[in-house]
Amino acid sequence: MLQNIDLLIAIWDGEAAAGRGGTAQIVNRAVADGIAVVWLDPASPHTIGLSWRGAGDEPAVKARPADTFHPTDVAGIARVVKAILSSAGAVTGSIPDTRHNRHGRRRRTGPGTRPPPVWARP
Repeated sequence: MLQNIDLLIAIWDGEAAAGRGGTAQIVNRAVADGIAVVWLDPASPHTIGLSWRGAGDEPAVKARPADTFHPTDVAGIARVVKAILSSAGAVTGSIPDTRHNRHGRRRRTGPGTRPPPVWARP
């Protein structure tokens, strides 16, 4: 999931992962990969948190994901989105290379990325 995104919006309680593939694990991986993460805590829905290395954030090696966020507002989110779009070439009018995401990882697209349908299997 994270290989094809530049921004993650997470509605998350801030608790540690309770299992594999949960919100905490996804947020932690996104932060480690340098993906911009907007955090909305359901217990405090009017508070917005942001973790993004483009803003100068460098998470501590063993930091909990919740500790990498700083408060922001809608205008701050808009600046992040504009910066992400600018780095992808969308604002300047150039066409980005869609075979790789902004982290240099190959996107999972094209033939052979999904298993064949059940009826086509031997």
